[in-house]
Amino acid sequence: MNYKVIGPPGTGKTQTLLNKVGEYKEAGTPLDRIGYFAFTRKAAYEARDRLLETYLFLEKKDVKHFRTLHSFAFRYLGLQEENVMQEEHYKVIGEECGLRIKYATYEKNEFNGIFTSNSEYLSLINLASVRNISILDQLDRNEHLGKIERDKLQVVAKHIEDYKNTYQLIDYNDMLNRFIDQIQLPDAKVPQFDVIFIDEAQDLSLLQWKMIKALQPHTKDIYIAGDDDQAIFGWAGADVDSFIKFDAIEIPLKQSRQLPKIVHQRALLRLDNIKLGRLEKPWNTPTPEEGTLKIFFSIDSINLSKGDWYILARTNDLLKPIFQDLRKRVFTLKLKMDEV
Repeated sequence: MNYKVIGPPGTGKTQTLLNKVGEYKEAGTPLDRIGYFAFTRKAAYEARDRLLETYLFLEKKDVKHFRTLHSFAFRYLGLQEENVMQEEHYKVIGEECGLRIKYATYEKNEFNGIFTSNSEYLSLINLASVRNISILDQLDRNEHLGKIERDKLQVVAKHIEDYKNTYQLIDYNDMLNRFIDQIQLPDAKVPQFDVIFIDEAQDLSLLQWKMIKALQPHTKDIYIAGDDDQAIFGWAGADVDSFIKFDAIEIPLKQSRQLPKIVHQRALLRLDNIKLGRLEKPWNTPTPEEGTLKIFFSIDSINLSKGDWYILARTNDLLKPIFQDLRKRVFTLKLKMDEV
């Protein structure tokens, strides 16, 4: 049976999944037959740690299937880090293809398959793979910013494949595709689950959804949780339509326990601009705090010398120059880059 937990921010989606994990455990389901997968490693580990706080007699080794889908595939395939494409490999390819590669890397700490590069050639090639379309189809979508030469794009893509074959390397997309292919072999030892939980499901790519569908015949129940309004990884290939169209019994959550009123009101105004392609959902907020919302056009205008600040950016590569600037102008500021 399929279930879909839907709720805006602060409504308790993760806790709802963890409550269900507890119900299956109490009903006698072995922990090694419970899979809990989140889009980021941080989210998966936070869910695991919250479960361990409830069941103090359990240890991390007892809940080994709390991880990302990429991490699960990585372990199943018996891979090591040296088997996976690294930044230095892309820089070599860049030199051989006449591309200036400053950075080209997957977010290894999060193990979510997000790829960032200063090269639009590499980014486009990766995005096509994530979306399971050809590089020319991705090019024709015209989502890139700079000029990309059609012939050169094909040359670079072929060079990447030749390089991987020569040195027996795979990238994060190959990892999922290889997992999907292997579990469909006649003699494959397919992981068997009684229930699979998927958190942050709105951020999954089409390739990750393909992996979930490959696992469906090997589990009795699937619970997914997410909010299409919080889908922020479309630029990296997230396929929110797969979340919206996932056929399941819906479990709606309506009551937010975190957001101040002014943030809640601003969010509702933004959501009103989305006319098509979203799930309608009621959203209440009982938080008595009014809160504040200010808009600045430069971080230089904000006094960060007092208090604690939480700075968010799309990728770690965008955070690094901000931190470097802060170190120069605010020497007393204690900086911590989480999960970099």
